Amino acid sequence: MTTLTKTLSTGVLAAAIMLAPVFALAHTGDKATKARASASLGSAVQVFTNNDGDTVVRGALVTDISDDEITARTYWLGRTNTWTIETDSSTEYVRRDGTSSSRSSIEEGDHISFSGSLESAYRIDANVVKNWSVPGTQVALAGTVTDVASGSLTLATAMHGTITVDVTGDTDYVGGIEALGDIDVDSKLIAYGSYDADTKVLTATKVSLSGKAWADKDHSPKGHAWGHWMKRLSGYFNWR
Repeated sequence: MTTLTKTLSTGVLAAAIMLAPVFALAHTGDKATKARASASLGSAVQVFTNNDGDTVVRGALVTDISDDEITARTYWLGRTNTWTIETDSSTEYVRRDGTSSSRSSIEEGDHISFSGSLESAYRIDANVVKNWSVPGTQVALAGTVTDVASGSLTLATAMHGTITVDVTGDTDYVGGIEALGDIDVDSKLIAYGSYDADTKVLTATKVSLSGKAWADKDHSPKGHAWGHWMKRLSGYFNWR
């Protein structure tokens, strides 16, 4: 038996659910399997809605995807609720680990959570969709900088070919650099962060010059020691 909880406050969603027939606390067959799968991903079925309509739904199973909507189902008390999730260009997509993702990463059969404004019963205008089925890939990729633009750079790597490294206000710079503008074309660089293999974009949490390029920027004893370590690390990641 799988016990799932649903927390509700006032509003049209609460009324719709409370007035619907309630069957048994036990899940059986395929519904039990899907409910357990959702919970095993860390996303048991939960629904929260405020008086102003702000709603969070967790533990939903994606059943259909269209251009501007995602259909997902929750299984609770032996019954199925079907949700219509409205999305647009402002909707944010994240992986299970909270790193940025894209709509293209969501597939039928994925378990998701979503939040937004409740438009009507089981219809939400979503501002965030979290895909629990995509854990995110934290990597460290080394390569040669081939281009530097505003907010990103292009890195030629041995493992993944040419990739784009996006930087944000939270990106840390180490190895004698303090900003994106300190990085030159042909520099040897290691970028750390979440990598999307589909788009070949790495969202960097940290970037560092490696090898000789690093040592040339910082001639302190500590700098040379760290530069030597980074040079060896760069070789390792290129070998992998």
